[in-house]
Amino acid sequence: LAVIGVLVIMVVAYNLVPKVMVTLTKAAPATKVSVYDSYVIGDKMLARPDGQDSASVNVFLLDKSGKPVSGKMADLTGADNIVAKNQLSDNDGKIVFEVRSTEGRQYELSGVYEGMPIGSPVTVTFRNVK
Repeated sequence: LAVIGVLVIMVVAYNLVPKVMVTLTKAAPATKVSVYDSYVIGDKMLARPDGQDSASVNVFLLDKSGKPVSGKMADLTGADNIVAKNQLSDNDGKIVFEVRSTEGRQYELSGVYEGMPIGSPVTVTFRNVK
């Protein structure tokens, strides 16, 4: 009897609930970057000033809903020896930058998207570590 009741409910629901309410679709990927919601975060913040060891900084490009935006370019500024490991943001909206130095010092690095600053700057330090 319980099985028949469940079947009746399923048939009634199928016929009464509009199809638009039961059809699920995948959301469109985010395409517009919001510099206010994107951010810069240090991955490896301390390195040796030998020109070989590198500090690592990640830039995350997000839309206004906080969803990652892939396939976009951003820059990291504040030092001379910055190398982008991937030129375009990946599926997580992430671009990885490596920074090298031959001078023991700190660099304040900022993310930039289309001329606009992204989030807060991060500081990486180059010094001899034991």
